[in-house]
Amino acid sequence: MSLSGKRILLAISGSIAAYKGCELVRYLVQEGASVRVVMTENAKKFVSPLTLSVLSCEDVYTEMFDGLPHIGLTEWADIILIAPATANIIAKAASGIADDLLSTIILAADSPILFVPAMNERMFNSPTTQRNIKNLRLFGWNVLEPDTGELACGTSGKGRFLPVEYIVASAERILYNKPDLDGKRVIITAGPTFENIDPVRVIGNLSSGKTGYAIARECWKRYADVLLISGKTELPAPPGVRVIRFTDSRELFSLLTDEFPGADILVMAAAVSDFLPKKSDTKIKQKEGFTLRFLPNRDILASLKKRVGKTVVGFALETENLKENAKKKLEEKGMDIIYVNSPNSISSDETEGIIIERGREPVAVPRMSKSEFAALLVDRICELSQ
Repeated sequence: MSLSGKRILLAISGSIAAYKGCELVRYLVQEGASVRVVMTENAKKFVSPLTLSVLSCEDVYTEMFDGLPHIGLTEWADIILIAPATANIIAKAASGIADDLLSTIILAADSPILFVPAMNERMFNSPTTQRNIKNLRLFGWNVLEPDTGELACGTSGKGRFLPVEYIVASAERILYNKPDLDGKRVIITAGPTFENIDPVRVIGNLSSGKTGYAIARECWKRYADVLLISGKTELPAPPGVRVIRFTDSRELFSLLTDEFPGADILVMAAAVSDFLPKKSDTKIKQKEGFTLRFLPNRDILASLKKRVGKTVVGFALETENLKENAKKKLEEKGMDIIYVNSPNSISSDETEGIIIERGREPVAVPRMSKSEFAALLVDRICELSQ
């Protein structure tokens, strides 16, 4: 659970999106966080404090003069998440107004604050709101850009409440506080390739893409500009990460040819077919049997040029002589790091293998979750990319 042990103070202000606070509380709790909720008077008109109390298993705070909650809560919280944040609460925070519980908490806070705006597009784009948001950022607070789409008033535009998954990931990134890759552009490939046998049939592999997706999320948490080039998987796109899809190895090579020159780091975690079937132009008819001819596929990683100043990471799956075969690939393909593992990790949520880095002793990776492995690997990448 990515937020295990973290204390999050969720503040809900009076937007129609206040009802999504229920989903947000559930998601935070599922990720292991302890959650306490503060509500403004207007927020209570959209959702019941009792509902949020049941979901969080904590009291909900609404009253200014019930003890000194604005001090106790700010001392308790690792982060204050204001979601949804109305134009009104943004204006109060930017001006230092403290006339209710939430605005007083903001003024008393010394922990990170994350504002998640939700309002009508014209309200969001007004010069006053934009000035206030600029001031919040100057104070060192975090303000997310709202989503674009259908709004409660029936129009469409910028001001929509962001997906809960993205909000939680953003809070996690702030708490993680490791901007190791800030300013770096990272390309990660993930998932399988599927090569056509005929117009309706393909041959592929069992890659789930889980490792590449975990690495993409880890790099985004470290403030990288991440492009995930993904084969067909059932995994949701990691929050904050741009995703481009491919089907076969030719599409993947074409995408990398276009994108790689502008990248600082390439992590080649996709499972690319080593062989291409000689494709039939017409559907192969059903009969007792047929013969497929395979030709060696292009080695995409070895084919990429203009590597000066770039960090290149590759993956290998081996059934025998893992270390020796991986070292050979590291040299032949000009990689900086290679991770080699056995087929036991395919489609699993865990992995174990060996990290081999140019000029360093190999490191055995004991069985661990792919998220934990991603953090370990990205640590090594960061050391090379400084």
